[in-house]
Amino acid sequence: MTLPTSIGRLVRRLAFLGVADGDSDAVRAQKVALTLAALSVTALAVIWVATYYVLGLPEAAAIPFVYQVASVVSLAVFARAKSYRFFRFSQAAMMTMLPFLLQWRLGGYVASSAVSLWALVAAIGTLFFFTADESVPWFVAFLSLTALSGSF
Repeated sequence: MTLPTSIGRLVRRLAFLGVADGDSDAVRAQKVALTLAALSVTALAVIWVATYYVLGLPEAAAIPFVYQVASVVSLAVFARAKSYRFFRFSQAAMMTMLPFLLQWRLGGYVASSAVSLWALVAAIGTLFFFTADESVPWFVAFLSLTALSGSF
């Protein structure tokens, strides 16, 4: 067994950790896609944490680090309980809040290079993981947090 094969098996196993036997193909696809997205962001956040830490911004580094820990806990709960409702809510909430918390910690739009725009990706992503009606509050949250940020 080669390394790429081993990695492929691990990724597949992780991707399907929240899939239940009775899931429809559509729900299975949503669960796998969100799991892979959460795993990717969690893994890539290592670079984010390290960069802020090396730049002498340990408080800013703590924000994506806390996200990583919370995301791993969310994934573990999802693997055990198979509760897609919990998993998609927790991931959408964290992916919406993280950029704003980081922007506020760094001192605003300019100082953070408008990192809060990443939260728009989370809002748009809810269109895939929620119904259209269920996605509306995530867009409202994004707009509200953007307005709040502008008032700072």
